[in-house]
Amino acid sequence: MIRRPPRSTLFPYTTLFRSLLAKTVLNRANLEQIAYKSNLDMGGLSKAQKEGLLDLLARSIHITDAGQDLYVVEYSNPKPAVVKAVVQEVLNIMMADAVGTTAKSSISAQKFLNTQVRKYSNKLNGAEQALAKFKRENIGYLPAENGNYFTQLQVARQRRDGLLDHLAIARTQYKALKSQTDRKSVG
Repeated sequence: MIRRPPRSTLFPYTTLFRSLLAKTVLNRANLEQIAYKSNLDMGGLSKAQKEGLLDLLARSIHITDAGQDLYVVEYSNPKPAVVKAVVQEVLNIMMADAVGTTAKSSISAQKFLNTQVRKYSNKLNGAEQALAKFKRENIGYLPAENGNYFTQLQVARQRRDGLLDHLAIARTQYKALKSQTDRKSVG
């Protein structure tokens, strides 16, 4: 007694491709590839017979969602080798589509990331230019390389105190000179 291989095979697949399966896996070109690679004899058939075979193949292959990103691929044929070959070709097409779509998604993601990098690079350049302008305009108020803000504030206060002392001395000298000139002009 010959054992028949299982009629279904589970196949993991991501959620992204669920809607694409029915539309892409069983299209005309893929059905021709499945028939050719599964050794379904299409060599001596007329155009109408080939169309009939492809239509029958399309109706005979069933892909259903088994949940958790698993799919059931079903196909019936009296020859176990043909069943295995057809299911294998369907799986090959599904994997090729997954790789192609993943590559397209990767390219789209790369383009998006490049756009974002350019956008933030422009923002960074603008911010750096604004910072450079601010530093140029406020050079006297910014901390020097040799001290922080508080050190500079203390130095500025000491300079101010020194200048106030010079001013007080200058005022005292002015008053003294004025009083001398007033005495000379009176006397």
